[in-house]
Amino acid sequence: KVTADISLLEIAMQLDSANPKVAEMIAHLARRGGEKPSQEMVSMLQQLIVEGKATTATHHLLSEIYLIRRDFTKAVPHMQQVLLRAPEMPTTLNNLAFVYAETQPDKLEEALQLVLRAIRKDQETAALRSEKPNANFIDTLGLVYIKLERYPEAIAAITTAIGHEPKRIDFHQRIQEAYLALGDVEMAERHANMIESLEAERAKAIAERAQAIEEAKAQRASNPDNPPTNEAATTEQEATPSDTQPAGEAE
Repeated sequence: KVTADISLLEIAMQLDSANPKVAEMIAHLARRGGEKPSQEMVSMLQQLIVEGKATTATHHLLSEIYLIRRDFTKAVPHMQQVLLRAPEMPTTLNNLAFVYAETQPDKLEEALQLVLRAIRKDQETAALRSEKPNANFIDTLGLVYIKLERYPEAIAAITTAIGHEPKRIDFHQRIQEAYLALGDVEMAERHANMIESLEAERAKAIAERAQAIEEAKAQRASNPDNPPTNEAATTEQEATPSDTQPAGEAE
């Protein structure tokens, strides 16, 4: 089944590697069997490489698995292989830029060019689909600018990312870092207040979902022949949030 899915993924990448649905498919496959990828899948993908059967999708999936594990050293060669085969793959361009920014200071200029290419391609794709640009990519640009100590440009980039996704706590944390580096304590404090507010909002939402689950369980226990309402059942299924990609964090 996994091999068949990889074959379908390879076809999708050949047809439209910039399609964000391709990245979603890869993330879904990487988490098959649980939030943490299995060693069995890693071994299967590695064997495909040994047998000379590796495709762009094989390397992309392996890179995603290593990114989830935050094993950046092992992820990099596979991302490089993806870009040799699909040079304008936005997710891989962004993720490689993120990893370089976080782990290889000598490659910051290369990281900048990578993420700018990712943003350019993503904006072209988003315009064709009448969708919003990927805020994670813009945030990665902000990260690279921070590492380069180009703080005004970092603030401009992350402000744009926040405009697309204003409730992302990690975006506010990153821009707070840039403001502190510039000595703008007032703006850093404003973002700190926003972070506190968003964290409280998130904690409240988690508590409400947990309560809904307990109520659904209680209803099921007291009325075993009558399942919970659709709303309660849906709440229970959706209660566990999924992990994000490392890039943007590196998503």
